[in-house]
Amino acid sequence: MRRPARTGMVTLCDRDLGDFGFSVARAPNLLGNVSQSHQTSALAGLAGQLPISREAVMDATSIPIEVSYCGDTQAELVTALDTLAHWCSLGPLVLSSSYDWTKVALVSFGGLALGIPGKQFREPTLQGTLNFLRRNPYTYDRYPRRVSTNGAGAANRVELETGTAASHAIVWLEDATVATITQRDASGVIVRQSTLTTVQTVADALLIDSARSRLIAYVAGIRSEVPRDLTLGHGFLRLEPRWAHREAQRWQTLETSSGRLTIDYVRGWLR
Repeated sequence: MRRPARTGMVTLCDRDLGDFGFSVARAPNLLGNVSQSHQTSALAGLAGQLPISREAVMDATSIPIEVSYCGDTQAELVTALDTLAHWCSLGPLVLSSSYDWTKVALVSFGGLALGIPGKQFREPTLQGTLNFLRRNPYTYDRYPRRVSTNGAGAANRVELETGTAASHAIVWLEDATVATITQRDASGVIVRQSTLTTVQTVADALLIDSARSRLIAYVAGIRSEVPRDLTLGHGFLRLEPRWAHREAQRWQTLETSSGRLTIDYVRGWLR
């Protein structure tokens, strides 16, 4: 009889690795710190050759997860591998682990190296590693955060608690005429300020998608893109850790001069 896989160690897109029949023996590099490299070259000059450096390149980090699989038949092993490969081929994988379930990393499946250890007396067993590649140096909150203002003005200013890496936010603006959205650092100094030339009724809303630099209006439920409604100013909202004071637990803030805001954001972590 096949022994059940050990679960609760690693998940891929919120599906436990044990669901595929694999037990995690060891995961030595789950954090997968991403290193950088700089391409350099020499430029001829009157004072001799001058070294120059191009933009940094992120080097992919390999995350090997040592696993074992115990099955009733050889065919069952092949089926498990096919199922895992299909799940990993659906797109970028969100990997999380028992190290910290609140954060996830973006990885891709880098193949496997599995073999049969020694002689097989009972059920067939495979042991080896499942390899994942991580090119994004950040981890992210598993679930987004939401904050809302109760109205306009400084009295309804809201704090945005951020991580240790830059993050983007999705902002909903409602019940506004011409609204100026102001972002301040932890000391109250303005760091971004942009005006939206929109006039809304009760049934209207404006989506400010900072990650994609898009403005989408919903007028009586009808969707349309309205890029001209943004008077550039400082552009789209970007949450940067340098505008917070983490040690003092003081955060950057957001406010609107008209209407009310609902902000959804996912914190980024550099680790």
